[in-house]
Amino acid sequence: MKSAAEEDSLDMANMTEMPENFEITSEQMVKEVMPLFHGPFVKMRLRHTDLEYTVSKPLLCKASPYFDSMFKDNEIGDVEQIITLDPIDGAVSKRSIEGVLQWIYTRQIHCEASLSRADEIASAIEIARLADLWRIAGALRDTLAERIKKAVLASRGKAFKKVKAVIITRQHIFSAGYLPQDHAVRRIVVQAAMGAFLRTDGDCYGREIREHPSFGADLLQELRPRLNQLIRKGQRAGIADPLDGKGYLCLRFCESNGE
Repeated sequence: MKSAAEEDSLDMANMTEMPENFEITSEQMVKEVMPLFHGPFVKMRLRHTDLEYTVSKPLLCKASPYFDSMFKDNEIGDVEQIITLDPIDGAVSKRSIEGVLQWIYTRQIHCEASLSRADEIASAIEIARLADLWRIAGALRDTLAERIKKAVLASRGKAFKKVKAVIITRQHIFSAGYLPQDHAVRRIVVQAAMGAFLRTDGDCYGREIREHPSFGADLLQELRPRLNQLIRKGQRAGIADPLDGKGYLCLRFCESNGE
């Protein structure tokens, strides 16, 4: 006779992949998605806090290959299963856990309205890092990258042309550097920093490049293909803004006096 854990594993194996969004037919929702919400459930706790979340085990395992593998390797029948997470600065926290769980259940991410744009970017990076630890890929990466892009573009004003405001901080760069090199969030952070980097004589982000050589390598990787498509305007030359494809990033050596 199969244990409850073995039956859960078989049920999950027979289901199709968890959809990246809920734009599916009602039949697919009823037959393939709804059963994932019905449990059994596991407890998820954050060490050194009193936080505890009750999470559908099938739903969690379907979204996260990390937990799917963990539960398959540690079958304990009907005994209540508890996941205890150790806090990691910039990756595992109340904010990131709740953000990833929100995505798993709803395929949406909503940040607090009171967050500053810099904090919104930090939150997106933090959620991305936890999702990466749990091996959750797919549309979540692009959703978080798009959130960062919107925050950066919304922060730009007239000061952007004079390089007075730099929203991508040293901490953003350091934290995003933990993500895989081709991760959409890591790339968008680099692209958002590119404008200020190009318009200065190395003053902006110079320290970050020295302390985190991988950031310098990322900048070069993003910049290289764009240098082959220089846009010339009179005596100036620049590249298209990688964030929206519409803006124009003038290279420092082409700028006239007073700009």
